[in-house]
Amino acid sequence: IVLERGIGSCGEYVGLLLALARLNGIACRTVGRYKCPAFADRKGVPLEPEFNHVWLEFYLPGFGWVPMESNPDDLQEGGPYPLRFFMGLAWYHVEIGKGIKFEMMKNQGVPVNKEEVSIGNLAINHVRFTILEELPAL
Repeated sequence: IVLERGIGSCGEYVGLLLALARLNGIACRTVGRYKCPAFADRKGVPLEPEFNHVWLEFYLPGFGWVPMESNPDDLQEGGPYPLRFFMGLAWYHVEIGKGIKFEMMKNQGVPVNKEEVSIGNLAINHVRFTILEELPAL
C-alpha cells in the first residue's frame, strides 16, 4: 500500500524495509511499541494510542543489534519525509517488545479486507504509562 500511495504509517514503512532487508540477507527484526513526546513540558501526561510506534533493529556480526528508524508515520504530518529520521533513533523511543509479528486483522474470526480498515484501527494499546521526569545528564 505504501508504494502505491507514496506515504505511509510507521508500520507500513517497517514492513517494507523488513522485507527488503531480509530479501538481501540482512538479519533484522521489529522493535518498539511507543514513541514518547519529545518535549519536557509533556511530563505527567498519560501516553495515548497516537504514540504507538515501531522501528527496526538490524544485526551487525561482531557488534550486535543496532536500532534503526525507517521513517516516522507521515500520513498525518503531510509527508513523506524519506530522509528526516532514516538510520537515526531519537531518545524518546520506548522499547517494549522485539520481533513483534504483524497480525492479520479479523472481525468475528473472518479476515478483514484492507479497504475496510483505517490507520486508526491498527493501533491497539496494551499498556499506558506516564513520563515522570527526565534522567540527569551524565
